[in-house]
Amino acid sequence: MQEAHTPNSESLPSISLDVPDFGNLQVEQKHIFTFDKGLLGFEHLTEFILINNDATAPFRWLISVQNSSIGFPLLSPWHLDLTFNPGIDYDVASHSLFVVVTLANERNQMTANMKAPIMLNTSKQTGEQIILSSDKYPAEFEIKNSTVSDVVPQQKEKLRSVFTSQFGEIHVAESNVINFPKGVLGFPELHDFVIISDEETAPFNWLLSLEQPSIGFPLLSPWMIDIEYDLRNNFDPAYNAAFAIITIRAAGQGMTANMKAPVIIDVIKQLGEQIILSSDKYSPEAPVNSK
Repeated sequence: MQEAHTPNSESLPSISLDVPDFGNLQVEQKHIFTFDKGLLGFEHLTEFILINNDATAPFRWLISVQNSSIGFPLLSPWHLDLTFNPGIDYDVASHSLFVVVTLANERNQMTANMKAPIMLNTSKQTGEQIILSSDKYPAEFEIKNSTVSDVVPQQKEKLRSVFTSQFGEIHVAESNVINFPKGVLGFPELHDFVIISDEETAPFNWLLSLEQPSIGFPLLSPWMIDIEYDLRNNFDPAYNAAFAIITIRAAGQGMTANMKAPVIIDVIKQLGEQIILSSDKYSPEAPVNSK
């Protein structure tokens, strides 16, 4: 996913971090997450930043501010298990859940710690690693159909530069351009898109047209809205990501999600499609609540 930050005219203190594979980063204090208890095995590290990088999507990276050589690749748990239910109460409007990925264990397998997810509070910029009480989820969940080479940053990749009204100028690696052969509903003529993650609008992502950058759609994971959302006949979590397009209504009227026509993305082939589910169980205007 393409990392983008909205311009901010305020002069805020920042720090300089030299991060392996990502170079020198200037980080504003407001983008630092504080972990009062640290992470398992790294209790002495309490400040982290979250990095989105084109070449390693759909992974994100949690990098220590105190020791920038220490970082953890993260994935959404629902990317690995559609039915993931942590059994904890949290507000999806201000919290995001991730699991820590081990790129290669002694058997050269990639695993995810589904037992101890990381919760980020994007309104307070705090984080916590939570050990789930249930024994349903393992600490070494094997990630199938993935290899370590899938997440190695690509060097010297061609970039496409576009200017957007929402995010200013962004640079998109060609390998992260998502092609929609049939376009999306209402815009069949648009085929090239990129997904943008912005800390200011988390947990929303944005599907942005590269052919007409003024056109973009806010996205949410459908399982944030309905934990029992059923895509089993249209979705393989080994290499698919799914989103619902959000419509933001006039002031005071809330938001709705098109659960009838989710966006499915093959994250390996970088192909996208908006499908219309045959079942009448899901509404194109499902209300989105704060929880």
